[in-house]
Amino acid sequence: RIHHFFILFSAVQLTAAPCVVWDLGYTLVRPSTSVLKDFIGTGDYLFYTLFDGGSSDDLQKKVFEILESLEGCQSGDYIACTHTGIPMPQALISWQSGARTGTDILEAAQARAEEWRATDFFASSREYRLVHNALKIMLDPEILAQSMKPIKKMVKIMQELADTGVEQHILSNWDPVSFENLIESSQCSEIFEIVAPSHRMISGACGITKPHATIYQQFCTMHEKLPEECIIIDDQAENCATAESLGMKVIRVNYREKNYREIKDQLQTFGLLPKKDLQ
Repeated sequence: RIHHFFILFSAVQLTAAPCVVWDLGYTLVRPSTSVLKDFIGTGDYLFYTLFDGGSSDDLQKKVFEILESLEGCQSGDYIACTHTGIPMPQALISWQSGARTGTDILEAAQARAEEWRATDFFASSREYRLVHNALKIMLDPEILAQSMKPIKKMVKIMQELADTGVEQHILSNWDPVSFENLIESSQCSEIFEIVAPSHRMISGACGITKPHATIYQQFCTMHEKLPEECIIIDDQAENCATAESLGMKVIRVNYREKNYREIKDQLQTFGLLPKKDLQ
């Protein structure tokens, strides 16, 4: 009888209803262009592109060089990247894993920028101001939360999943301080109304960042899930590759191409949504 019980228990576990596990950045939320322009300085950026020949890529490179001067680059088998596939400086991993606060890193980075201001590191005083503001947008928890807006078509898919009773989670690389600010922000309230507090897991709380396999294993242990019961929706190729290697189902978000219809089609294929057109 005990043998039969374990066979039955195993069958129940393997046929459990799947859950959808959402990433946040560039999957459910994205920076607001208008807010970013206000914070970074529209006039400075315009003149920077016209007279200094600079671009947003140039600014990011400068920001990352400053951050890399603090803790160096990432190493190891699992490298976390930006939404454009660029490896992040180790300082950002320390921040997202909760090892250091954004305020601490911001102060150190701005001090380094001020130190390098006397060298030829910056093309102009405009570039210095833009980099200074970019660091603040990235690492100040209040500004970071204020700059985020929901991706409406993705939130609509979330709501449709909720209407059909699908269990939904958030698993994201995010620091704990700005995450709390994001939860409290009115513009993202619909997301957090759908996903219960017990179903929100961030790197800053568990001490490990995606794409490391450990964070996915911790997720499964915490929520008593088998990997094959989890459908990961994420924009990062590295995150998707790790999840898939563990036996999870994966739906890749292509933020640039806005492949919302494809995402919904895949959810329909998994039997989580009825087959009807995406409005």
